[in-house]
Amino acid sequence: MRRGQFLLFVGLLLILLTMALSTAQAAVDASLDRQVIREGETVQLTLEVEGQSNSQPDTSPLERDFDLLGTSSSSQLSIINGRANTRTRWAITLSPKRMGELEIPSLPVGTQQSPTLKLKVEKASAPALDGRADIFIESEALSTKPYVQAQLLLRIRLFHGVDISEGSLSDPSAEQVLVQRIGKDRRFTTYRGGRKYQVFERLYALFPQSSGQMEIAAPVFDGQVPDRRRQRSRSGRIFGNDPFGDLFPTTKKVRVRGKSLAIEVRPQPEAASGKYWLPATAVEMSESWSDEGDEIRVGDPLTRTLSLTVRGLTAAQLPDLTEISPAGVNSYPDKAELTTETEGDKGVIGRRQQKIAYIPTRPGSLELPGVVVEWWDVENDRLERRVLPARRLQVVPATDTPIAAEPPADESVTSGSLPLSLSSPSPAGVSTVVSGAAPGYWPWIAALFALAWLITLLLWWRSGSSVDQSIEPDSVPAADSAAARKRFRTACGRNDPSGARAALIAWGRAEWSKAPPSGLDDVAERFEDVEVRELILQLDHHLYGGGDSWDGTRLLSAVKKLPLAKPHVIDNSSRLPPLYPNKSHF
Repeated sequence: MRRGQFLLFVGLLLILLTMALSTAQAAVDASLDRQVIREGETVQLTLEVEGQSNSQPDTSPLERDFDLLGTSSSSQLSIINGRANTRTRWAITLSPKRMGELEIPSLPVGTQQSPTLKLKVEKASAPALDGRADIFIESEALSTKPYVQAQLLLRIRLFHGVDISEGSLSDPSAEQVLVQRIGKDRRFTTYRGGRKYQVFERLYALFPQSSGQMEIAAPVFDGQVPDRRRQRSRSGRIFGNDPFGDLFPTTKKVRVRGKSLAIEVRPQPEAASGKYWLPATAVEMSESWSDEGDEIRVGDPLTRTLSLTVRGLTAAQLPDLTEISPAGVNSYPDKAELTTETEGDKGVIGRRQQKIAYIPTRPGSLELPGVVVEWWDVENDRLERRVLPARRLQVVPATDTPIAAEPPADESVTSGSLPLSLSSPSPAGVSTVVSGAAPGYWPWIAALFALAWLITLLLWWRSGSSVDQSIEPDSVPAADSAAARKRFRTACGRNDPSGARAALIAWGRAEWSKAPPSGLDDVAERFEDVEVRELILQLDHHLYGGGDSWDGTRLLSAVKKLPLAKPHVIDNSSRLPPLYPNKSHF
């Protein structure tokens, strides 16, 4: 190797070593915009390296003592004496988690490390007195010792003396506490320490679910405000002015933390040891009835509507008002209607409305139970009671009592030379007319009557009429259409197929009094709606063949939605006899 080549090789090697040493000795510059801050304030950490860096700083060591509100990066190119210089910068906004002397640890950026820094966080002075804080939060509990499950109103106010570009305020939180925001947010202006502040106010209702010490976490505001220091540093860059400063104002992220609250929650007092616990400020209860009379018939429904309004509790906390029914009546409670409302600064109002249908099952005296609601007056600290009295009713028998069926035309029976006329027997009894019968013929007449009675009973048993004859529709007057319709609804509601059949036939005979239907299939034919006819025939088949229990809901719903067809004369000669004949002929 020639001497010139050797010197060139050594020179290149020295240059590479110099570059490597300079790179190894290069470090990450780190700085804080402030070394001393107050509790609740934020600080900005700036990391800077020379050259264009593709690496990102590892900020995980900061999470022990700080909340990271955001990180931004930028590159800066400068030309000095014809030489270009590039620097990469990261700006990290930090919110300290505690007071005292904090350390900003060394952070790796690729293969390089930043130096450690010190930060002092001091206790904040009262902003309401000195007026020096740009943003601060006040929290106020409107009750210092609430009862367990009772409403605790909490008011949170955000004061800001600077413009806020955007921001969010956290909701209060605590262990085993239900939180509900009340009403709309309020905005107003006030003065603190001689400084004007805009105030953002929010009201909450808290419901602690356990007694004892409760700590409500400090509210936190995260937002962006104008960065005055950066605006001042930019001013004067171009002939002493920054023409773009007003068009593109710079902002910085801020985090402001309020103060936590310690609340003592009292347990349920021994004086309020009932079956439910209602801590409230006011309770109202009322009722209404579908019929205010003192008399009701067996099978007729009576609806009771109970309304309960409680201030200071949600509807979900209100008790069930359904009582156990007394003997002689069936009760059918509807699903309760629950609503929760808010009323200004007074918090929540819970409402519960409960409807209960009573259907008497036997005649006699009936007493429907009263309703008693016990609640704890949290303002006066005492037990209160609201009472609705019991109601006494007289239950009378239903109008559809069994009456003898209309007799058919007489048949003449001849015994020797003596004519004998008998009417068709009925379930209620037998009517006989004997003309010129000598005493000696009476035993034969009695035997003939007994034979006819046995034949009648056999025919009724085979046709299933024994199930329905006790409520035979012939007993209903033709003009009493409304009563028959009411009995039909009641029977369908109780899933009583026999009662529904009898009431439907009676209803049809009342509607078509000039051409009354002879049976259930005859009633079905007089409806124009195919679905109604099919459901009536299904009822008839169920009574004839038995089987599973019958559900009257579909039939009642179908008949309710359309009126009966116009009356018309039915030609009985062209159709099959009914499954349940109403009369027997001998």
